[in-house]
Amino acid sequence: MTRSRLFAALVAVSLAGFAHAQNLVANGDFSKVDTNGNPTGWTVSKFDFKPSVVKFDTAGLGADNAFSATHGKGSTTSTGIGELSQAVGLIVQGQTYELRGDVAVGGSFNNGPGKFEFFVDGVSVAVVDFTTSRGSKPSGVTFRERACVRFTAAKTNATAQLKIEVSRKYLALVGRTPTAYVDNVFLAPTLGPVMCLRGERKAGGSVTLDVLGRPNTNFVFYASAGLLAKPLTIPGWNGKLEITSPMLFLLGGKTNASGVFSLRLTTPAGAAKFYVQGGQASTTAAVDLGNAQLINLY
Repeated sequence: MTRSRLFAALVAVSLAGFAHAQNLVANGDFSKVDTNGNPTGWTVSKFDFKPSVVKFDTAGLGADNAFSATHGKGSTTSTGIGELSQAVGLIVQGQTYELRGDVAVGGSFNNGPGKFEFFVDGVSVAVVDFTTSRGSKPSGVTFRERACVRFTAAKTNATAQLKIEVSRKYLALVGRTPTAYVDNVFLAPTLGPVMCLRGERKAGGSVTLDVLGRPNTNFVFYASAGLLAKPLTIPGWNGKLEITSPMLFLLGGKTNASGVFSLRLTTPAGAAKFYVQGGQASTTAAVDLGNAQLINLY
């Protein structure tokens, strides 16, 4: 299917009102806590100091529940690694999945703000390392990022685990070193392309936009102000349309031999939030739709 035909197919859709992509992660937004204040559905282990669920603006969308941890280890020579994990159920060999998660480091100054690494069934699939990418974190400044990846499962496991490692090398005193935050963890099968914005999504700033899809494949993304109450099934298409009308054309292109399309761009001035959903040409001349995603500038 040519890119122009793919564009035309998406534009021609007549929207109507059908569940959105099923998140395999339970309580991925940490909105539920047990009587001890721990995030329901998650296992928390190996932190030197007890983590908690707090209100924090992890994604730049305003403060809401987020997993919070004073991360690190009380040693200058060893790395403290805390774990946040849960069983996500069936992962199927050969199936493509999308994983996203908002992470942040806030609070006091530190030369090593820390790292977040996401594992699915024991395989590392995404890393946000603020120490490497940003360097020293000034006091009072919050570093924000979204882990974002499209990957293919290497094996089938009916009881697969999602694990998030949160680590830093040195922890001086609680309240005197940065605090790590995790929110909006999403894992689901996908057929279509995934859009990833790398870096701070500050309005008027600079980010890297990556589209992850099949190699050498035409794709298109549209933006919308909202989601359908029920995603829409389109005969002959793979996946379901989730965003509402009117849709605004956002981006089109073709992935390279590695399945990646990348560009550096300056974001518009002014805070904004909108939903995006992409489609890519299918080998059967249909359209493979991806999962809808909320994108925000803050």
